[in-house]
Amino acid sequence: MARKLKSSSLADFSTKLVRFHKLPNGTEIRLYRKKTERRVRSDLTVKRKGINSKNIEVFKDSWNVRDFLDEARALLSTDVEARGLEMQLFAPDGSRIYGNTLLGNVRKLEPKIEEDSGKPLNLFLMLLENSGLEDISLRQAGNLYRQINEIIDSSLEFSLLENESKIISESL
Repeated sequence: MARKLKSSSLADFSTKLVRFHKLPNGTEIRLYRKKTERRVRSDLTVKRKGINSKNIEVFKDSWNVRDFLDEARALLSTDVEARGLEMQLFAPDGSRIYGNTLLGNVRKLEPKIEEDSGKPLNLFLMLLENSGLEDISLRQAGNLYRQINEIIDSSLEFSLLENESKIISESL
């Protein structure tokens, strides 16, 4: 039986695919309109296949950005070319990375450093999504997070951060 396609924002799709290919934090896929060269909002909802080792493999350093973007287009059920959109890859510093650049050189770029204050809650939301609870509101998830954290004496944050790689690998 065929697996159901997932709906997610373009930003979420970009983050998961970049993380799967071990590109530096802050690297992102963006869509631009071909005619006007204006950027498409990152909250655009796209239908996509799951990003896991069953569907794709991590590209080697000798592959280029064009191959990476071709794979990204193949994972989407939304035909971005037919909509007049162009997919581009951007470095953590905001500069465009062109098609002939090797992924090995992209992996050497300096990652963007982010504030980790909301990281435990994001990991908790990933756990809920992995469990099939995708339609839960953010308020309900926050209340559940606080209740569990109180019950187990504030060790939930530590446990989530300690098992971050395992949670992320299950959600891809």
